[in-house]
Amino acid sequence: MSQSKRDILQIVEASENNLQHVSVDIPHNALTVITGVSGSGKSSLAYNVLFKESQRRFLESFSAYSRQYLGKLEKPKVKEIKGLQPALAINQKTVVANPRSTVGTMSGIYDYLRLLYARTGTAYCTHCNSIIENHTSGRCEHCGTKHPEILAKLFSFNSKYGACPQCNGLGVTEQID
Repeated sequence: MSQSKRDILQIVEASENNLQHVSVDIPHNALTVITGVSGSGKSSLAYNVLFKESQRRFLESFSAYSRQYLGKLEKPKVKEIKGLQPALAINQKTVVANPRSTVGTMSGIYDYLRLLYARTGTAYCTHCNSIIENHTSGRCEHCGTKHPEILAKLFSFNSKYGACPQCNGLGVTEQID
């Protein structure tokens, strides 16, 4: 199945560090893994080419006044990059060893999602599954079950309020036979 040009990230002749005129097409909206032996250029492709160019293009969108305080980012050694979308890079060496860490928590975007869910989400009664219309009363209008005010902490798997009661927000349950 062929993909249209706009569905592909196309890198032409990347030459950063160990990369020697590498050209590659990477599909958008798909999980793509970069593999290879140590020193083959995996990190160079991901960080020094893709992320560096995404960051450079983002900073170029700022006004000239703002850019004067940011410093100039060098363009990566690549002939051309087409179809580059905004990129987010999280270096695995800086990740705190926490089983609940995700890309969302490490980037900070998860905090905004929790706030969005708390402000715009629909609350359902945990007893009768009816929509809770009036959040201020604290009770379901149909069955009278008491519910807490909807706050961002209710959508966090890192707290007892939002964590799955079976796995405590870890995504797995441990059992000893």
